[in-house]
Amino acid sequence: QQLWAHFNDAEVRVFICPPSRPSTGGSEGQFQLSLSQFHFGLSHQTRGINDLQETITIHVAPGELSPYPSIRAQTCLEADSGSEESLRRLKILVDECQTHHTQCNVPFDTLLPDRLVQVQLLGGSHLLRVVDSEGKTGQYTALSHCWGQPGTVPPVKCTKASLKSQQDSIPWDSLSKTLQNAVIITRALGIQYLWIDSLCIIQDDEDDWREQACQMARIYSNSVVSIIATRASHGVEGCFSHRTKERPVFALANDTTQATFYARSICSTTHHALYTAEIPPMSNLRNFPLYERAWCLQERLLSSRRIEYGAQELVWQCNESFNCECDEQQPTTRDNLNIKHQRVKHSRSIRERNEVWLLILESYTAGKLTKENDILPALSGIASKLQDLGFGRYLAGLWEEDLLQWLLWYSETPGKQPSSYIAPTWSWASRIGPIRMWHLGDNLRRKDDSGAKPLVDILEVESETRDNNPFGETLGGFLRLSGRIVTLKLHSQEDGAAGYRILETDMEIQIKMDTLEGETPDLPVSYLFTPLVTTYTFGTSIRIIALLIENVREGVHRRIGYLRTLHAVEISLLERFSIEDFTII
Repeated sequence: QQLWAHFNDAEVRVFICPPSRPSTGGSEGQFQLSLSQFHFGLSHQTRGINDLQETITIHVAPGELSPYPSIRAQTCLEADSGSEESLRRLKILVDECQTHHTQCNVPFDTLLPDRLVQVQLLGGSHLLRVVDSEGKTGQYTALSHCWGQPGTVPPVKCTKASLKSQQDSIPWDSLSKTLQNAVIITRALGIQYLWIDSLCIIQDDEDDWREQACQMARIYSNSVVSIIATRASHGVEGCFSHRTKERPVFALANDTTQATFYARSICSTTHHALYTAEIPPMSNLRNFPLYERAWCLQERLLSSRRIEYGAQELVWQCNESFNCECDEQQPTTRDNLNIKHQRVKHSRSIRERNEVWLLILESYTAGKLTKENDILPALSGIASKLQDLGFGRYLAGLWEEDLLQWLLWYSETPGKQPSSYIAPTWSWASRIGPIRMWHLGDNLRRKDDSGAKPLVDILEVESETRDNNPFGETLGGFLRLSGRIVTLKLHSQEDGAAGYRILETDMEIQIKMDTLEGETPDLPVSYLFTPLVTTYTFGTSIRIIALLIENVREGVHRRIGYLRTLHAVEISLLERFSIEDFTII
């Protein structure tokens, strides 16, 4: 195809036609682009049908002066993000970060993980093998990748039977494309070791798996750089992307200016939202399948430096900088989750720490897990790091400090009931699926009457974990409260409005059931709830948040949902019920 462009001060018209048929300026195959900064919103008209799924940017080469203020100089993308030039630029970024960035404080030599893949040997040999670090120090990269869905080609992995032969050598052809690309990147950076979960953890040894899972925080935090295979849904796809080589679309020369304009196609004008949003928008994840994987969140957040290989370009992020191949850099002052996670290390604000954990939970629970029992281990690295920052005692996914706040989670849509026990019902980890949280902010610490007020006293809380690892799998737990247990009978609103009304009262409420198995049955129906906090107080009128519970045995209950009053109610409605001690398991 041939590509022409016509410029004026308001718009650019780009024509795409087969070489044998020059453009006549008709609507067939014509792209109409409106100029806005250095983006062009693309409207592709073919027989009157609009397709708005693509964006073209126009730029000049570095060092050239553009006569149009809205068109700036940008690096021309290589056709392959794994090209020698792309890898050379990447090494410059790593070297610059190691030399000049004080906030990216990974030591040059750090304690190595227990096992690594050795990718470079003395003498220049390119033999690959699994090695035991034996407590040595050094440098390594770490890979974050999708293994693939059931039914796809599984990655080569370390087992009890294969470990010995893999310590001798790993055949290159046995590696998936993603693993091969990770080796190429590591060698290009001049680094000797690469950590890959499938090869550095003995996959059929549960004791080894648990021991290595406990070290995830250290593994990703201490890597020179983490290689994030964002674009690949399985190992066959690899890290590197292949793009159409940029070519000039228009040349301009006069007495004062000489410039060549280049056209580049990108997936959308918001293709950086994945990296700059607090929580990556789910609508953008089609081209970034790794972001759908729950394990990936802590692998990204724990890394001081990371290279993300996306569908169309390579993106570099560290604690001090953001750099993408297309040069449309986003400032690091944007409050994305990675920046907030880094900033909380130096914050004494309880509100700020709580906000970060809330964002982490909302992003994490939206991800997918192959094994249900991984729900707490896959977050253990982040949790252990945050505990080191003063978050306090960790209990089945909740923090003991401000525990009333963390009990206010709810399922926007009912989650899935796990096939086996994972966590106490008062924990969000007791069900599978996205959660949200009613965020009280500093309201519980306000001294004036309008702030949030606790309606229960927490008497005791405990969780029992495997191997006494507070961040790993939970075997049991309980929460002892002193408060009121209110019996209610619901019916739907007479006017068909959303929400429910408690019979014989004017109390209108919103209910969110925790799991599909707990979906609201035919009304009217009876429930128990225990009020936790007020969210609003004015005189004797309050709004409350409560837990829906059901009786297991005398004095013992389990959580089944979340309840919130939609309007203020008189506190006397609750005071009719006496205060008692009870347990939620």
